[in-house]
Formats: sequence, C-alpha cells, structure tokens
Amino acid sequence: MPREIDEALMDHPAVMQAVAFAVPHPALGEDVAAAVVLRDSVSMAAQDLRRFLIERLVAFKVPSQVVIVDEIPKGPTGKVQRVGLAQLLAPKLRPEYVAPRNPVEVALARIWTELLQVDRVGVHENFFELGGHSLLGTRVTSRIRQIYGKELPLHVLFEGPTIAEMAMRLQEIPEGAEGTGFPQLRHVTREGKLPLSLAQEGLWVLDQMEPGLSTFNVAIACGVTGNLDIEILRAALTEIVRRHEILRTTFPSFHGQPVQVISTECHVALPIEDLRGLPKSERDAHARRLAANEARQPFNLATGPVLRFRVLHVDESDHILLITMHHIISDGWSRGLFMRELLTTYEAFSAHRPSPLPECPIQYVDYAVWERQNLRDAAMDAKLGYWKRRLAGPPPVIDLPTDHPRPPVQTFRGATHALKLSRAMTESLKTLSRREGVTLFMSLLAAFQTLLHRYTGLDDIIVAVPIANRGRVELESLLGLFANTLALRLDFARGPSFRDLLRRVKEMVLGAYANQEVPFVKLVRELQLERDPSRSPLVQVMFAFQNYPELSLELPGLRFTPEPIHTETARLDLTLSLHDNKAALEGEIEYNADLFEANTIARMYLHFETLLEGIVANPDCRVRDLPLFPLG
Repeated sequence: MPREIDEALMDHPAVMQAVAFAVPHPALGEDVAAAVVLRDSVSMAAQDLRRFLIERLVAFKVPSQVVIVDEIPKGPTGKVQRVGLAQLLAPKLRPEYVAPRNPVEVALARIWTELLQVDRVGVHENFFELGGHSLLGTRVTSRIRQIYGKELPLHVLFEGPTIAEMAMRLQEIPEGAEGTGFPQLRHVTREGKLPLSLAQEGLWVLDQMEPGLSTFNVAIACGVTGNLDIEILRAALTEIVRRHEILRTTFPSFHGQPVQVISTECHVALPIEDLRGLPKSERDAHARRLAANEARQPFNLATGPVLRFRVLHVDESDHILLITMHHIISDGWSRGLFMRELLTTYEAFSAHRPSPLPECPIQYVDYAVWERQNLRDAAMDAKLGYWKRRLAGPPPVIDLPTDHPRPPVQTFRGATHALKLSRAMTESLKTLSRREGVTLFMSLLAAFQTLLHRYTGLDDIIVAVPIANRGRVELESLLGLFANTLALRLDFARGPSFRDLLRRVKEMVLGAYANQEVPFVKLVRELQLERDPSRSPLVQVMFAFQNYPELSLELPGLRFTPEPIHTETARLDLTLSLHDNKAALEGEIEYNADLFEANTIARMYLHFETLLEGIVANPDCRVRDLPLFPLG
C-alpha cells in the first residue's frame, strides 16, 4: 500500500518526490502518513494534495497526514527508509491545533463542537476520530442546510472528514444551488381533516387488520432511586403532554380513512401501585411481571389515549416509572427525548421554576402534512427512483434454518437472547473501521449480512435497518414517529473479501442515507410485491445499531436507571440490536419464538462472534472462507 500512495502522489505535477510511511496512532496503534517534496517554484497546500489522493485512492488508503518538506530525510546509507521516518519528521507530524480561519470554518466548528460535545475543534481534525458517526454526520448536514440553504451530501464528510475540507466543498457550491427540493416545514391550520404520516397510516392499517395487538407498544421502565415527589412528577408529565400535541392525539376513521384528532385536554393519570406490603424477596419479581403486563396492554387508537403512565412503589426510596406508548406516536429517538424533557422539567419544578424548554414552533401533524406534500414532488420521485433501481427484480427471501415449520400466518410471539462482545473485540472492530474509512455500524452490518449469506447460501441479501430519519433540524426536538426503515441490499457475487465487502457496504449505506426520506410503506406499495401472510413484505431480518444521543439520568438526590422489559413479542423473524456503551458492544437478538428455539439462537450468536474474530484477524479473507465455528 505505501508504494501505491507514492505512485498516486507522483502523478501530481507539483510533486517531485513522495514517500508514505507508518506513524503511531493513539487509537489505531498505527496509521499512514506521507512526506512530499515539491518541485521548484511551486506552492501547494498539504490538504490539497490529500484531497488529490481522495479522488484516486479508496478511503482506507488515503494517508491521515500529508506533510510538505524541503527534503526527505535519509538513513545512514543515504537511502530513503520508510522505517524511522515518523521519528525523523516528528516536529512536522506533531498535531497542532489550527483555529478556524474564515466565517465558514467558524460556523462549521460551532456545529461540530455542539454535536461532538467537545470544547474546540481544529480545522484539520478528523470528524470520525473525534467520535463522529453517520447519525451525527446527518445532523451536521442538516445544520448546514439550515444556515446556508445548501445541500452537502453525507459522502462529502467521508471523503474529507475535516472542517477545512468540508468548508472548501461547501464554498464550491454556488449560491442558490438546488438543494433537496423540499419546502420548509411550516405550521398548518388545525381545521379540517388532518392526515396521518405514511408510517402512521401503515401502523393504523395493521391495527385495523388485527385490533388488540400489543406488538407495536413502546414501553419504558425506569427505576427511580431517591426522594421522588409524585406530584412534581405528575406536573412534569403533564407539561410534556401539553408541549407535544402528538401525545394528545387519537386516530379515528372518517369515511374509512384515518385522521388525526388533537385533544386540548392535558390531564395525566398517574396510578400508583404500592408493593411495600409484599415480602422484600418477592417485590422485584412482582414488579417485573407488572411491568411486562403493562407493556402488553393494547391501545384503542380511535378513542385513546395512546399513552399511559404508572408508578410502582417498591421501597421507601425506590420507585419504578412505567411509560407505555403506541409506536404510532413514538420511536427510539422519541424515547430518549421524552426522558430528557422529563428530567429537565422535573428539576425545574423541584426548584419552583417554570419549565426552561422552549415552545415547539411546529408539531408532528405539521410534519405529516409536509410529508404528504413532498410525496408529490420531483425530489421525492427521484429518491423513489433510487430505491426502485436498488430493489429491482424479485426480492430474495431470507429463509433461515428454523426449528419449527413456518405458520401460514405470521405470528409475533417472540423472545430475546442477550449478548455482549468483549472489550478487546469492540476495540478491534473500531480499529478496523477507522482503517477502512467506514463507521462501526457499517462494519457490523457487513458482518451480519455475511452471517446471513453463510447461513442461507444466498448471494443477494436484504436486511432492514431502522433510521432516525430526522434529517432536518426542526425535527430533532419533536416527539413522534419519524423513524423509517431502509431495505439494504448487498451483493455477495464474485466471492469478495471482507475488505471488498466493506467498500460495497459503504457505498450502499451512503446511497441509502441520501434517499432515506422515502417512507418504507410507500416503497412496499410501489414495488407491488405479492403479499405472503406468513412473513413480512420485502424484509424478514433487521439490524439495529443504536447511537441516539446519550442521556444523563442523574438529578440532585435522584437517580434514574433504565430497566429492561420483556414483552415476548417479535416484529420480524430475527432482529440483531447492538449499541456501544463505550466499554463494549452489547445488545440482544430478538427472534420469533414460533420459528426458533433458544439454543438455536445462542448457537447463531456463537457463530457471529467467531465470524467477527475471523474478520478482525484477516479482513482480506474471502467471506465464504471466514470461520463460523470456534477452534478447540
């Protein structure tokens, strides 16, 4: 690889000599830099040379630093030696903070420091090495759109992950250039029949087909330790319900079509169940049963309400707050946002202050109307065209080996298998991802699709991936169902190595993110797939990587601890969910219990773990030859 970098640099007319060499890296252990001698009377910035390489080399081969020198140091024999160059050029390689130098860089630095939660950012620091990922990258581009009215695709951040490079690309876009083509979100009148969003309508139709299901309940259980004031808690919950119309919305039918009806009533029922009369040895188990039962109670979408609260009083200073909402008004982002608003409001009310949260300039129903308008726009047609091309032809059916015959009608009886990767494996995967110029999510998705490829023998694998779909700043502070599902189709033809596969996955993911606004429900309709009642349309398997904004659950005198709720439901055949808790990757496999036995899923996870070990040990191995069975 070093010689390939040398040759690429020598293709630049300003370069007289170039040599790539290894440099220490605090996270990767080792990285690549390049030293360049320019021709006489030529002026050239190092970042321009790096950008030149970005256009000619795959991302993982682009050196992290390019330094311009008068001459390249030579070893004792007079020959250039790659080994030791890092030490000889240490003064030039020493990372220096370079402050923003113009208004665009200043604005970008302000965005980065806010989203990355760092004190300052130099213009040559790498977004991903600072903790950035695709979701944060999407939020960066949405803020650029809001400030400059320009559309900067996410792939630009991957190609040039520094403020200097991003500012240069941004300034190249002419004023008035065409962006997404979508109009601004605006407050709409609440008169007349208010439509549902496409995602809401899909859930409403499922509820009409099988009323009384709790499959789409969103349940939160939060242990509260300390001196909890129930009346302040009730007031804080009431304030959140007042702030967000979606929490006061019901979904009746009008001439066979669903509509949103927003109530002005903000009353919050907060029943309390006292468990202190039970023996201490029985309280925890009883509380878990109550939490699971609460999560399984269905909602009536037409009459509402479609959320409820309950408090379990377990001990003198221990409570469990149960929050249950129908998915039609909530998603994963909304859960974190709800808890953040609850803690903020509770803290203010405890100090006899008003809520510090600003009023919402728009509400969910404004988004639903906006989405319906966009569905008729040329910009949306272009995005829909992307998905039709990606998913052309009969979609593959992921038929995993099951323990029981598939029922003729899809069931939702589920179970989960908890998992946790070692810290060493987590760090190895992060290191591999950085070296290959991909995110951790992309590496894990590629590994999971490889597992499915090996299990089924299919060269064509489609996996569902949930996405926050909040690519506009106005949506980041709203509760509601914004999450979308992307159907990511990966081709294993021609026996790729895992490194080759990562490049395919990166291209696939960036393309999907650029077209994420197409509702999954609309896509399924447009594809006109033949309905099979025994399985979900288009996708049967999902991969979810959670990287929503982190939440501090501490208040003076109170500690909030999220607790798992086992609802024993599964929306698909199989879902692998992972999140990075900074120490290690952990999560669970949710599976359809009418198809799989627990020991089969445990064995599948063992295969996945072994596969990951093989990937980090030898990413150049062909995926068909990667190990599935541990040695010994």
